[in-house]
Amino acid sequence: MNKRPNILYICPDESLGGSTRSLLNLILSIKDKIQPIVLLPSPNVAYDEFRRNDIETIVHPFIKLYQRYSWKNVLLHPWRVFLIRFLRQDIACARYVKKYLDGRKIDIVHSNYSPIYTGYVLAKILKAKHICHVREFIDLDFNYNIYGGIPLLRWFVNNADARVAITTAIKKHWQMPIQNTWVINNAILRKEEACYIPEKEKYILYSAYNMTERKGARTAIVAFAQSGMSKNGYILKLVGNCHEEYKSSLLQTLREYGMVNSVEFVPCQKDVKPFFSHATAYLMTSEFEALGRVTAEAMFYGCPVIAHATGGTLDLVKDGETGYLYDTIDDCANLIQKVCAESQERLILQAQDFAINNLSQEIYGPKIMNVYNKVLNN
Repeated sequence: MNKRPNILYICPDESLGGSTRSLLNLILSIKDKIQPIVLLPSPNVAYDEFRRNDIETIVHPFIKLYQRYSWKNVLLHPWRVFLIRFLRQDIACARYVKKYLDGRKIDIVHSNYSPIYTGYVLAKILKAKHICHVREFIDLDFNYNIYGGIPLLRWFVNNADARVAITTAIKKHWQMPIQNTWVINNAILRKEEACYIPEKEKYILYSAYNMTERKGARTAIVAFAQSGMSKNGYILKLVGNCHEEYKSSLLQTLREYGMVNSVEFVPCQKDVKPFFSHATAYLMTSEFEALGRVTAEAMFYGCPVIAHATGGTLDLVKDGETGYLYDTIDDCANLIQKVCAESQERLILQAQDFAINNLSQEIYGPKIMNVYNKVLNN
């Protein structure tokens, strides 16, 4: 490519959850090589963050293809009704974007999330290449009900001009073809942001943007309780958004284990570095994690990771080398004891070296540009 290509990014998450933050890292890693434009469905916190980083941003509603699975959602949003909404809203969005561009050519439409058809529609209308960046299992990790079903969504993903899966587990789950498919772990931080503080404070950390059962918040509580480390002065810090109903359920579990005074709920933090850098260990207890941005952040910030041996976590955590893997809650509790009792400096430095050399923006940028070059040359 001789010129900087115009890339239109479709970002359905208006919050600053993992997928949106990873998109921001992606754009920042190659911003000097492309002309990025981000499409958001509403002017929320993500809009402010993209604009703060001097990234052109468009706002127009478009359809998300999912609801939390329940019979109520299935009955209230039948496929036929949804299809009418899709045809009206996504086509209106495409017309708005085309008018906004005012003749500017878009080279690539990059869908930052799999459960949307908007990128497919826009790529056809704008006569651009289409890349699907798949960051989630959908059914396993979020328990979403997908309009039209997973098979139809898989067809749209696999008929894009190219696909980027954030882990090998995601590629396998979506049954992606070998041709024009790349597995590229997310960019998380810049190399210079890595740090290591040897003197740890007496707390175990759990962190998720939204605490849910599938994200393993209760598992973290039970494993910490069974470890018995609260008797040695350790506490468990739960960092993230937690709805009151779910928090009440977790508090009931804490009361059953007599752990109410040994667990601290902390609101979602924009800057998690102070929490990771001082923690004795981080618990990745999600049932099915697509990658685990927080796992990578723990590695960058010098915090040992104890992780459930499932999903995309296996791309990052090599047992005994870059972290510890467990299969059962008893195993997790034993590993908490181990990390609290033994020096973890060797493992911490190995994990940090892995993160710097595989998950930094400096390493990530050339990989993404290689995908763009291949797609445009084809």
